[in-house]
Amino acid sequence: MRNAALAIRNDSVLKETKIVARPLPLCSEINLFLLEEDYPKEPVSRFEFNANIASPPYWAFCWASGQALARFILDNRALVQDKKVLDFGAGSGVAGIAAAKAGACTVVACDIDPEARKAIQANADLNQVTITTLEEIIFSDQDFDFDVVIAGDVCYDQKNISWLSSLALQCFILLADSRVKRFPEDLFTPVARFKVKTVPDIYESEEFNDIIIYNSHVKDYSGPALSR
Repeated sequence: MRNAALAIRNDSVLKETKIVARPLPLCSEINLFLLEEDYPKEPVSRFEFNANIASPPYWAFCWASGQALARFILDNRALVQDKKVLDFGAGSGVAGIAAAKAGACTVVACDIDPEARKAIQANADLNQVTITTLEEIIFSDQDFDFDVVIAGDVCYDQKNISWLSSLALQCFILLADSRVKRFPEDLFTPVARFKVKTVPDIYESEEFNDIIIYNSHVKDYSGPALSR
């Protein structure tokens, strides 16, 4: 196993919490550096509150959509096998790690947060896979060089829906989302549904534990039908 460790800033997570390597309930093949389950849930100091609002440690959670997307990729390896994969808004990197484990030839994880990129590299080492991280990806139609784009819970920003929709004619896209319940039907099709919680549990409303996986229409999908 590679020498996997995650060093973090003192103010990047809540005081009195620990980041530990832990398995995922839905993806036993993957371990991630995440907050312990007993992270503080009571009111915190103003300093801690402001620090975490300014730079939320979302990479220290495996969000429900990311875990569902990872499970879907692991169960449908042919979708990414021998492909160049972009994990957009990667967070902890769980979906990109799943793609690497499923046989992708290249995985690039894009996230604007430097602490997230640090976590992604540590998580990749922990799972003995290779992932390249980028702060942002800028390209034109001519130099787009990915076969598959994967993303979980990034469509709260309408700009991301527009950007992903514009890519749907160029490559295969896999989306997982719990908050946006409808995507352009001419571009994206629902193909799977999962009931899963964020790790550690943040006690979200049940509606946010209902994750739908969508794929773009560029290629025929041969996996299981959407289960309701």
